[in-house]
Amino acid sequence: MKKLSTILTAGVLAMLSVSAFACPKGTQLQGGTGPNHKGGKCVAAHGKATAKKEAVKAKQDVKKDMTEQKHDAMMKSMHAQHESQQMTHQMKQDAVKTANTAKAATKP
Repeated sequence: MKKLSTILTAGVLAMLSVSAFACPKGTQLQGGTGPNHKGGKCVAAHGKATAKKEAVKAKQDVKKDMTEQKHDAMMKSMHAQHESQQMTHQMKQDAVKTANTAKAATKP
């Protein structure tokens, strides 16, 4: 039983020591040499994440602005087309009224 508890304790300590090599949350290992970056230091990764978030937000803002500009241009085009159709329709109605008035005036 004593051997089993010793082996378990050694295993637990080995696991704790292995996990101690990782950097704390929010930091990154930078520098050092070799496959495990021996001699490297944990550096805060917050600056990089913030820069990435700001870049993504800037891209989203640009995309939103472009979408709004396209929408505005499309709406102006639709309004101009609608006004043109209304003017054409009004001109046709005026022509029919004029023709009807002329017919009524020429009837005996």
